[in-house]
Amino acid sequence: MSFYIKSLFFAIPTFILLISLEAWVAKIKGVKINRPVDMISSLSSGVTNTVRDGIKFSFVIISYSWLVENIAIYKLTPIWLAVIIAFVVQDFSGYWMHRLNHRVNIFWNRHIIHHSSEDFNLSCALRQSISNTVKFSAIFMIPAALL
Repeated sequence: MSFYIKSLFFAIPTFILLISLEAWVAKIKGVKINRPVDMISSLSSGVTNTVRDGIKFSFVIISYSWLVENIAIYKLTPIWLAVIIAFVVQDFSGYWMHRLNHRVNIFWNRHIIHHSSEDFNLSCALRQSISNTVKFSAIFMIPAALL
């Protein structure tokens, strides 16, 4: 089983536990942060995107070895160095793509669903557009992919 799938088996129950804890603490404090309709919308979006990511991930697994053999300019042999570079590049890519999502209209159109909730809570993090199937952030990863 892949690392991605294993991490989902840990992340999903943890996230559900944290959402439940957030709702419980809000109830104790008398704060209204979770409207049922809003939470269902966010959770539905999260489930849909998890299914989409699973399908997308299968394409990555299928194509990865071909890409490494035919496109990589240089192969990093120490795995720890590859992991560090991948982490830095992924963080860099995520940061700049998120900034572009807020600055460029066509990207904002895809990103606005993430900001459409009237409540600010953990379930809002799951609100992502299904049109994010094509990740433009991959452009920022091209230099690292060539290694």
